[in-house]
Amino acid sequence: MKTSSSTRLLAICMVMNLLLLKSFAHNSVSRNLSDSMPVIPFSMTVVVVEFEARSGNQGNQLKWSTILEANLSHYEIERSTPNQPFRKIGTIKAVGSGSLAVEYSFTDKNPAAGTNIYRLRMVDTRGGSKSSEHKLVNSNTQNLVSTAFQAYPNPARIGSMIRMNVPEAGMYQVRLVSLEGSVVYAANLDNNHGGGLSLGLPQGLRSGLYMIEAEAKEGGHRHLQKILIQ
Repeated sequence: MKTSSSTRLLAICMVMNLLLLKSFAHNSVSRNLSDSMPVIPFSMTVVVVEFEARSGNQGNQLKWSTILEANLSHYEIERSTPNQPFRKIGTIKAVGSGSLAVEYSFTDKNPAAGTNIYRLRMVDTRGGSKSSEHKLVNSNTQNLVSTAFQAYPNPARIGSMIRMNVPEAGMYQVRLVSLEGSVVYAANLDNNHGGGLSLGLPQGLRSGLYMIEAEAKEGGHRHLQKILIQ
């Protein structure tokens, strides 16, 4: 996994500015505190530059890279399926601040059937934690995902119609999935002539970023795309 040097440099500059602001605030407060008052150490610092998950021969492969790890204990790899809670499936010890750039990898050798949702839980040396963004992988049909699939308009408005250029004819189940892995809307649509699918967005949806999935009921064809709903 490669990350451009300009992206790493920008991320490093952002983190250094954050650390300087923290140091200034800490010193200002310390001058006004009594010597008997305990000083609480800084929480962890970590920037995830890149995080990806994909299907592989040995299972679902997760890779991520970070910079400037400080007070970071370990990473907990968590997995979920749509509408189910996240569960820890592995742990990797953090390398620490001895290196500016670190790359990690983890293989889920026993993924669940269908859609798997992954996130990283970053745990600091004091027990605090924060979570990364979510990544979706479909273990059964990842190799049939079409890179030419397009859902439009994107962004779309609540209550509008989304058009999907699906070339394979047949019945499809179309799902709108939140980044937390919850299926917020689903419909069965007919694409008998291969002319594409149309999905009306219900009025009750919240604005945000979603994953739209169109999966054929026969033949294994499956299409994915992120879509912003306003």
